Amino acid sequence: MEKRYIHKNGSVIHANITVTLVEDENDKPDHFITVTEDITEKKKSEKKLVDTQKYLRSIIESSMDMICASDIKGKITEFNKAAQMIFGYTQEEIIGKHVSILYAKEKKHVSVRKKLLEGKGEYAGEIINKRKNGEEFITYLSASVIKDENENVLGIMGVSRDITKVKDSELKLKESLLEKEILLKEIHHRVKNNLQIILSMLNLQTSYIREKKTVNILKSSYNRIRSMALIHEMLYPAVEVSNINFSEYIRKLMKNLIVYFPEAKKGKIDLDLKIENSLLNFDNAVPCGLIINELVTNSLKHAFPKKNVFEGKKKKISIKFTAKDFKNGSDDVMTLLVSDNVIGIPKGINCKNTDSFGLQLVNILIEQLNGSIEIDRKVKKGTKYKIVFQQKNQ
Repeated sequence: MEKRYIHKNGSVIHANITVTLVEDENDKPDHFITVTEDITEKKKSEKKLVDTQKYLRSIIESSMDMICASDIKGKITEFNKAAQMIFGYTQEEIIGKHVSILYAKEKKHVSVRKKLLEGKGEYAGEIINKRKNGEEFITYLSASVIKDENENVLGIMGVSRDITKVKDSELKLKESLLEKEILLKEIHHRVKNNLQIILSMLNLQTSYIREKKTVNILKSSYNRIRSMALIHEMLYPAVEVSNINFSEYIRKLMKNLIVYFPEAKKGKIDLDLKIENSLLNFDNAVPCGLIINELVTNSLKHAFPKKNVFEGKKKKISIKFTAKDFKNGSDDVMTLLVSDNVIGIPKGINCKNTDSFGLQLVNILIEQLNGSIEIDRKVKKGTKYKIVFQQKNQ
């Protein structure tokens, strides 16, 4: 038997008492031999183990997540209150049943079990479960194998959470985003059509005008509007309507622009494009496209006069665009270089304070980009514009 004793110092001692009857030579009771074993530490360890088990049990039962354990044969050995409430089974109904009863599809259970027992012993992913009443619902399962000290598999423990509402919200969000994307594409399409009407009106008006200066003004306006319409035209069929492929945009812009300049159209001008495959958001692409339109138009109109004072020199316009992406989360730095190689801007012209509508527009657009412009003008080397701005990360 077990007994409790009080030590001289007042502490409690747990002891295991074994009493043996010793008989004399006539087989009559003679005396008793008592062996007392101090089991105080053992009792303390047992109590700690019980307390730990109670603590773990309280954690399992109070968990909002479903906790289910099964043995090596797949028989359910643990099923907490959350699991009982969500699946609809009582403890008595589910303990001892095969865990596959909780799966909507047997194949999925086989797949999960195979990954756990034959793989790394861990699994995480979405599962379609089935309640007692047959209703299916989606959970996120995190499971692992349970092993003893000798690494022998004892069973499987799984913790899962009902994510049905989350999946429904995701679906509604996707549908909402799709609706907004369709609406945004429709807006781009309508804006493009409206700009196309304006372009047609400008073309029609130009055919009635004989004054060359006025015709040139209308053509410049046409090209500016066309550069904006082109962006809306590209965004309408695009998969991503918030950004535009800037390399593709500039190539199309230049193709449309050279139509109005005979020398360029005949291939007498070498157009050198070095545009990185960068994505620009709409707010940056429009002003940047207009800046390129103005600077290239200016070169095509003024850099190559009919009486070429640089006879024999290859006429060339270069456009270079680079984007430096900072990995530390800061904004992307965009650098645009536009240059020609023949006649530079006269030294007397202040590009930041000029009567030229085109250059005034360039300055306004650079301010809109919060950027800066540097101009290198040397008669023998032509004119080189360097525009630097930052694109906010979205």
